[in-house]
Amino acid sequence: MCDQGTGICENWKTEMVTNQSASGEDTTITQEMDVIQDWKKQITTHNIASDEETYITKGIDVRQDVGSNSGDQTRSIILLSVLVVLAVFLVFTVVFFFKKGAKTQKVKTNEENVFSVEFHRVESRTESELEEIPQNEVGDVEDEIITVEYSNLTSQRVSVDQFIRELPEKRSNGILEKEFDELPTGLLESYSNALKASSRKGNRYKGIYPYDYNRVKLMRTYANENDDFVNASYIHGFNKERAYIAAQGPFNPKTLDDFWTMIWQNDVTRIVMLTNLYEGDRMKCLKYWPDTDLDIGQYTIILDNVDVYDHYVLRYMVVHCQEEEKKVTQFHFTTWPDKSIPVDPTSLIYFRNLVRNGLTASDGPIVVHCSVGIGKTGTFISFDYLLEEGAAEETIDVKGYIASLRQQRGGSVQTTSTFFFMSHLWKDFQTAMFTMVVYLCCNI
Repeated sequence: MCDQGTGICENWKTEMVTNQSASGEDTTITQEMDVIQDWKKQITTHNIASDEETYITKGIDVRQDVGSNSGDQTRSIILLSVLVVLAVFLVFTVVFFFKKGAKTQKVKTNEENVFSVEFHRVESRTESELEEIPQNEVGDVEDEIITVEYSNLTSQRVSVDQFIRELPEKRSNGILEKEFDELPTGLLESYSNALKASSRKGNRYKGIYPYDYNRVKLMRTYANENDDFVNASYIHGFNKERAYIAAQGPFNPKTLDDFWTMIWQNDVTRIVMLTNLYEGDRMKCLKYWPDTDLDIGQYTIILDNVDVYDHYVLRYMVVHCQEEEKKVTQFHFTTWPDKSIPVDPTSLIYFRNLVRNGLTASDGPIVVHCSVGIGKTGTFISFDYLLEEGAAEETIDVKGYIASLRQQRGGSVQTTSTFFFMSHLWKDFQTAMFTMVVYLCCNI
């Protein structure tokens, strides 16, 4: 029988052993058989060892891979944590220095009683330099390209006594002109609504537009409810929001209706008019009040009484709309010449006191208008506000208030005027205040 694993036949092997024993000699075949058997065992042992080594090697490789991935994740987590900590530290650092800087600035402002802010500046223009908007054209009004520069405004609040004491010197040394030149000019806020096609007939001059954020909006009861525009701006007063409405004077039939709609819807009881209907051959404002009665749109205006004085006229009117009626008084200052100041400055003080007489906090805003609604209008509002502030606080900030006013109605208190007042007028606070404001007054 032959072994299938070795290929050796038992009969042949026995015979070979027998023959070898008989001869007493070791043959080469027997040696080869032993070598083969040893080689077979060695191969078997090597295969087992090799298999075990391969398994162990694979296990080590797997553990190395797992360890490597775990290490990468650990490093990533540590790196991310460091970045988060740095980001939080930077945020707290920025917030800390910002608050510290703001606090320091606030303390500095309180200590020095000044403020500093950047404003746009353009050259002031008188009414003769203003360009009228063509009323027969259609489409949106073309936006003006205004060249501006930036200026730092620093304003100083002073006591009333100091203001009166320093005013003559400021005027004689040209300080008033310098302070005026530091004021912001031009349009300082967005005014996109004024440029719409539907607003064209409500604007008389290019560049004289109410700002979007504080413009007066009309509520229409007819089909064209989107036409809510009127060239007028709400102005804050001393401790009262919307104390005034600074308005352009009516100049066409549409603005007559808009004007009275504004009066009615804002519960206005007092109108301050600071221009005449004509100055020379130039129409300044249409007559919006009756000699007896007048129908304008849905409103019927009846003249109840008139008081005529040397420098102003008071007209008492009753306005009817449907079943309702309201009483409105017009305070018309008649002796404020164009491009000049009142001949008698104290007359405007008396006039202002008449406007204020009996006014309560619950009354609607005072409508103040001239022709354009920025020059004499701004001067009167400034005059009234600063008198209120001076009486209540015993301090005033003329330049600061005019800057604030121009951010509510662009161009208010338009240009400097080279006018002078006798020194004895500065002894009275009201006259001194008027002197200061009118010195900055418009040419409109």
